[in-house]
Amino acid sequence: MNTLASIDRELLDSIKRQIVKASGLEGKTDWVQKDYEFLVFYIEDQTGVPLSLSTIKRIWRNEYHRLPHISTLDVLAQLAYQMDWHSLKKKWLSRTPWTDPA
Repeated sequence: MNTLASIDRELLDSIKRQIVKASGLEGKTDWVQKDYEFLVFYIEDQTGVPLSLSTIKRIWRNEYHRLPHISTLDVLAQLAYQMDWHSLKKKWLSRTPWTDPA
């Protein structure tokens, strides 16, 4: 279904870095439960869309073999780069060499 290509992993990693930086969690290496809970709160506060703690943990711990649901990707991409997943991916693929589209 939503198999994970290397470009998808790179893009999702970039999104995660942007969100972590914006949330003030940048520089943390050993995340604990409160960090993930804060991230869930931060994402909902900024977007108005609740994402589950288990979803956030799975994404941030890289515990997935397929892409997360498109609605989840859209929320994260919108927060990080102010565009939906597909638009961001299209912009990402059109850049050579890649630099963050921010």
